[in-house]
Amino acid sequence: MVVLFETAMFFFLVPSAEEISALAEARLVQSVQQNQEQADQKSIDKEKVEEFKLGTFGETFSPIETERQFRIELKLYGLVRNKNASALKTEFDLSLRRSPLFVTFGLSDFH
Repeated sequence: MVVLFETAMFFFLVPSAEEISALAEARLVQSVQQNQEQADQKSIDKEKVEEFKLGTFGETFSPIETERQFRIELKLYGLVRNKNASALKTEFDLSLRRSPLFVTFGLSDFH
C-alpha cells in the first residue's frame, strides 16, 4: 500500500523534466529581459541633461556721456550630460582654486 501511495505521489506531485526545463527557460528569459531593461535605463540616464551652476557674473557700466552707473548680475548655469557631470565638477573645482575670477572651459571638452 505504501509503495502504491508513493508511486501515485511521484506521478502527480513531482514535475516532469519538460515542466522543469520550461520553468527554467522562463526564468532565464525573464532574467535576461530584466538585465536588458536595466542596461537600457542606465544608458538613458547617462544621456540625460542636468543644470550645472557656474556661479554669478556681475558687470558695472555707465552709458556714454553720463555719470550714472548700472550694475547687471547674472546667475550662470550650464547644461551637462549626467555621464560628464562628475568630470565637469572636478574640472570646475580645480579651475576655481587656480583662478576664482575667471573660469573657462572649451566647448569640446564635455560633449
